[in-house]
Amino acid sequence: MPTSLVRGVLYIHARGFGFESADDGGPEVFVLNPDLGPAMHGDRVEVEARPSPKGREGRIVGIVERRRARLVGAIHADYARGKVFMPGDPRLPETMRILDEVPSGIDVGDAVVVELREFPQSRDDVPGVVVLE
Repeated sequence: MPTSLVRGVLYIHARGFGFESADDGGPEVFVLNPDLGPAMHGDRVEVEARPSPKGREGRIVGIVERRRARLVGAIHADYARGKVFMPGDPRLPETMRILDEVPSGIDVGDAVVVELREFPQSRDDVPGVVVLE
């Protein structure tokens, strides 16, 4: 089956699979969860695409540009890791590490704005954020 490299923006569904909105004007490329690699919702990615009965499907082979770094969510308690950030967008990883100390006055359950500082480098990496406000 012939494959082609297609660039576009990745949209991840809350159930874990993704679609790349292809720059080449062709149909979207369906990407199964195991084939997403370290890519996150909103990243510009390069996908190795192949024809499928419903259009195209493929796997991510590269990240061209990372998504916007600012996120909104809440601080939560994790018994193993202490305080963690949970983004409000269900298409993003469920929890993210907080890299610096949480500013005083911010407690578990509070809404915060963070900046992504460490993007995942492999499928199992947890992103790292810094609390801005």
